[in-house]
Amino acid sequence: MTKYAMLRIQSVLLLQIMVWLCMKHTYLAQAASSSHLQASGKKLVIIGGGFAGIYTLKHALEAGLDAIVIEKSSQIGGQWVYDPNKLGGVNQDTETVSSKLYMSPTDFPMPKTYPDFPSADQVLEHLQNYVHHFKLQPYIRYNTTIKHLSRTSENWKVQTDQETMAADFVVVATGMNAVPRIPDLPQLRDFQNPMMHSSQFKHLDLKALQGKNVLIVGGSDTASDIAEKLKDHSHVYVSMRNGAWFQPKYLKYYNFAQLDPTADHTPADMVVNQFLLTMVKWWGHDLPEKMGFVKRFEKMMGKSGSGIPEWESEDKYFGSVWTKSPALLDAVREGKVIPKRGILSATAQEICFEGEDSTPVHFDLIILCTGYRHQPNFPIDAPQGQRYKLVFDSQDPSLAWVGYVRPYVTGVPMIAELQSRWVAAAFSGQCTLPEPEQMEREIILDQQAHQQRFPGRPEFLVDPYQYMEFVAQQFGQKPGYMKILWAQPLLFMDLMFNTWTHYQYRLLDQDPQKRELAEEQIKQLRQGPIRDLLYSETYRTMRSLAPTPLRRFIRRWDRYLLQTLFGLHVGRETHADPHTD
Repeated sequence: MTKYAMLRIQSVLLLQIMVWLCMKHTYLAQAASSSHLQASGKKLVIIGGGFAGIYTLKHALEAGLDAIVIEKSSQIGGQWVYDPNKLGGVNQDTETVSSKLYMSPTDFPMPKTYPDFPSADQVLEHLQNYVHHFKLQPYIRYNTTIKHLSRTSENWKVQTDQETMAADFVVVATGMNAVPRIPDLPQLRDFQNPMMHSSQFKHLDLKALQGKNVLIVGGSDTASDIAEKLKDHSHVYVSMRNGAWFQPKYLKYYNFAQLDPTADHTPADMVVNQFLLTMVKWWGHDLPEKMGFVKRFEKMMGKSGSGIPEWESEDKYFGSVWTKSPALLDAVREGKVIPKRGILSATAQEICFEGEDSTPVHFDLIILCTGYRHQPNFPIDAPQGQRYKLVFDSQDPSLAWVGYVRPYVTGVPMIAELQSRWVAAAFSGQCTLPEPEQMEREIILDQQAHQQRFPGRPEFLVDPYQYMEFVAQQFGQKPGYMKILWAQPLLFMDLMFNTWTHYQYRLLDQDPQKRELAEEQIKQLRQGPIRDLLYSETYRTMRSLAPTPLRRFIRRWDRYLLQTLFGLHVGRETHADPHTD
């Protein structure tokens, strides 16, 4: 028997053991039972014409609901529409911080011609093409403002500036950036110079800020974008009370060994796979720390991914939203942005900061990048419970919220799409929901788990992989890996060892065309970041932590993956194979 045949036998045995011990899934996940909302053909009003509202409209119509979208502006797109006259929304040069894989709906992928991180115009164009492709335009009412939402004993009353309509179901999809959050900061009560929210930034005249001292409060991507725009006009300071983790958008910042010239342009949010997530499920969310990944990451990038003491995070690596702006770090190193910790106190025009250097600094303007209140900008006159899994009202599940979620990595659109499919399935009677009492019990457990995982962070911050797995299971769209293994072994390998993708939640779709599209999109990820990771210095360092016998077996397994998935025939002594330790 040849050495290669022995390797294949060993790999198959390992695969079988892994499947039987790790993947205790059934092929078709069973949804929780109880509240059955018989609703096919009933009226659904969706408030908001951003991607969350449009996705909900499309899936509701497919499920047989009589659905419409109410949009207050003259076009769809929500915050992705650049409008210099409105608060908030994107700027002209905005691009996504999530790769296009996670910005795409599973039945209408973004074009291959789009860059890894599309511009705001491209995101809007794609959503407009989505509406045209699925013929959704007749179901959208533009230039209509919601004035009041109330509940009667029979239905919902949706009052707009044009009419009042009755609805059996309501989905709020106005997005998380509708109402600016301006916190009451006691430290700034004596400050008398101008102070504004980041939603007003586009109205600023940058020339008027030439040579001025500007303080940006917050560590979000928005704060980074504003600092980047102001650094050549003003003396910019950025204050972060709790610090932040900085996560580069591309693998090139990790100094990964290169297999081909394009590898350094691989989006960093695409290196996670299902096998790694299974290991994390076994060993806990501190597995990256145990394996030395975080230590290695900080060795390359500095403490908390920045190496800036003032911005050192108090959270764990997987315990908060990452800031993906290496340009801001470059600006600090160039001396164009001054990092500061939290605000200690203030006078009429000066501010002192926490830390060793508490020297007062004069500021002409403060920009608060403190986010938004996650509530609609219209009154709801009805008893409301808490949001079950961030979607259904626990007291009245005929009211749902789509898009009110923030993953610490990946993107909101892919989660909103899956939420919209769940809502459509529940409202049309295709799946069931727990009774209100069960919802309340689960909400309490979720809150406790959230406090342990993301201490001090808002409840809408989620682990996207766990969250989407749960949502998919609720309406029977969570794939069973064991059956896939026996039916399509190569597809199983793709799912386990290539980039994690939300397209897996279309593999059980009733529409064969959508299933075929999902499989094709999953296969296209073979020539991607996981292959580069197998060749990376970081992976080799992580593997070296294993005992010698296991390390040798993993090395053989890696060669098998490279040969089977990627068609790379590497040998023990070849220069192409870096794993010869």
